[in-house]
Amino acid sequence: MLLTEEVEITLNFNTIKYYENLGYFIPRYLYKKDNGMHVKRGTRIKVRVKDLSKGSKVEVEVLCDQCKIKIMKKGYGNYLKNHKINNMDICGECNNKNFNNNVFKKYGVRTMVELDWVKKIVKESNSGKNSNWWKGGITSENHRIRISPEYKQWRTAVFERDDYTCQVCGKRGSNIQAHHLESFADNLDLRFVVENGVTICEFHHNSYIENSFHNIYGTLHNNKEQFEEYKQFILNQNNKIQDIKEVV
Repeated sequence: MLLTEEVEITLNFNTIKYYENLGYFIPRYLYKKDNGMHVKRGTRIKVRVKDLSKGSKVEVEVLCDQCKIKIMKKGYGNYLKNHKINNMDICGECNNKNFNNNVFKKYGVRTMVELDWVKKIVKESNSGKNSNWWKGGITSENHRIRISPEYKQWRTAVFERDDYTCQVCGKRGSNIQAHHLESFADNLDLRFVVENGVTICEFHHNSYIENSFHNIYGTLHNNKEQFEEYKQFILNQNNKIQDIKEVV
């Protein structure tokens, strides 16, 4: 349920006309050089949430329709998108419970790790040429897991909890991926646990991109401590860039 009714926004060239056409007062000042009336850069006005554009990234507060307790912060555009798909707003914790309940209803087990075909992967991945260091034999099984409905539901739950926002750089939207904090290959019991997932953009995830997470730490035996260390590394890099800009 959407809780926020009114928000304060910063006007820009693209939104001035939009909100003016909706009847909002836009303060202007006289610019002496051309004797024209201009909107000062950084001008902020209050608007009704329902008047925000459908793709707006302005944060709004949303109450979980299931537990009626958890209050989430989402970009308005993502709120509309999620609400249209699910017809209700669900927090990450409730999403996780629903996922586990669906697994139980479908398979009669509490976790995916209890399934025979998952146990088979565990056994095969720990023996001989099928170890984590060997790429043959288990690739098709891993692929089978990654394209399963349960895996896709897990990924969606991670995205929705993080508001489709990269937890490294803060960018929303396209080219996002769900990263396992504790390695996918090493921790079969955590593969479908929402708390073990985090949203990260391709730029900071893809091993072929310089200074991405997997480019620095590799793709084997990753863990949560590495991710936290990586986040701090990127933050430090961004701070250095900002310091240089301020000097210039």
